[in-house]
Amino acid sequence: MRRGNAIALAALCLGSALAFGAEPPAGDPDVVAELSGIDYVPTKSSLDDLFEGAAAADLIELAQEETDPGVKMRALRALALYPGPETAGALRDAIAEHGNESTGTPTLMTRLAALSLARVEGADAVPDLADLIDHPSRDVRASVAEALAITESPDAVPILRDRLAEEPIEQVRLKIADALRKLDP
Repeated sequence: MRRGNAIALAALCLGSALAFGAEPPAGDPDVVAELSGIDYVPTKSSLDDLFEGAAAADLIELAQEETDPGVKMRALRALALYPGPETAGALRDAIAEHGNESTGTPTLMTRLAALSLARVEGADAVPDLADLIDHPSRDVRASVAEALAITESPDAVPILRDRLAEEPIEQVRLKIADALRKLDP
């Protein structure tokens, strides 16, 4: 039933997009429907079924080439379910592609890629995440603090402490403090 709801929602979004003159998302309608839910995260088994066992490779392709930002963001988020060197490389590529932007959709891409990289790589993601802790976007810094906690690496503690000492934004300070509590109780 959930897939039926996702397809109905995708049809509604598609109809709304066409009514406003926007281009519909490209690609397989089932894939678009599965990756178009706003408050729905597809499960690994539903993605495996949809992509017929090649989900990681297909999600990497979507994350790198998809033109619809919503589908691309959800592909980045779904990659967290598929650890491996190819996935980690694609997530690092997404951070490199979008990480220099301080506003708009690229910051969302950076945040999602950072969180997924932390889930895929664990402690090995700490150096990549450390490079983002001073990002100009408060939202990226807050997500990076969360991602560093996800790594469960003690190497993240000094990075977070240093940023906490200079972080001016209360929202980010709270995220950093929460990450530190998780890493260094």
